[in-house]
Amino acid sequence: MEIEQELNVIVKDIATASSYIVDKGWGEANAGNLSYNLSDHGEFYDYADFAEYPFCLPVVFPHLKNSILLITVTGSRMKEISEKPYDNFGIIKINSTGESYAVIYYRNSSQHFKPSSEFISHLLIHDYLMKNKSDKRAVLHTHPDEIIALTNLPDFQGEDKLRKHLYRVLPELEILLPRGIGYVPSLNPGCDELGYATVQVITEKNVVIWERHGAVAVGKDVISCLDLIEVVNKAARILLLTQGRCL
Repeated sequence: MEIEQELNVIVKDIATASSYIVDKGWGEANAGNLSYNLSDHGEFYDYADFAEYPFCLPVVFPHLKNSILLITVTGSRMKEISEKPYDNFGIIKINSTGESYAVIYYRNSSQHFKPSSEFISHLLIHDYLMKNKSDKRAVLHTHPDEIIALTNLPDFQGEDKLRKHLYRVLPELEILLPRGIGYVPSLNPGCDELGYATVQVITEKNVVIWERHGAVAVGKDVISCLDLIEVVNKAARILLLTQGRCL
């Protein structure tokens, strides 16, 4: 299909990132999800001529009016995304008021497309990015073991505590994430509150840790999101290996 040819580079990055996540064990079962704002790619508007936008959104996303977004399907597995990416995401267009959306593309059937359980969190983040004229277009959420382990320990829970310890054991973080790392206390996975809490702390930090859940990153593409999560998780691993003795 023509739309698949136009997505080639983006989907190659998605498959590469998903394969890495699987190899690291960060995508157990159907854990993790990703999205990509395609609105800069004008060719996708050729597929978006709808008279109706049948799927209502629970809130209005004023900065995503007429936006086109790729998002993984609910229940999709990173191992399946890495092997058959086109079967595990859909592309939607949000209407001119930001209140509803229509499906532009879903290989299986637009009638059965159901976005990731963290769909609203992704939309809230993309809305925030557009509002602030960010050049970041990708959002990646995954479950790195060491980040989750660290945020189960009271001594490391909270944004200030994490910055103090993580940046001390891995100074490279000052270069890659000079404005720090956001932190959201424990909330139920998939709840809308997770998205609202994330946009309150993300500012220009690009990575937010979800306590006992994992991490979410924003970047120009999915690979750059993965790079940021990888380096934060490396710092978490070093901290756990040293048991804080170097502090």
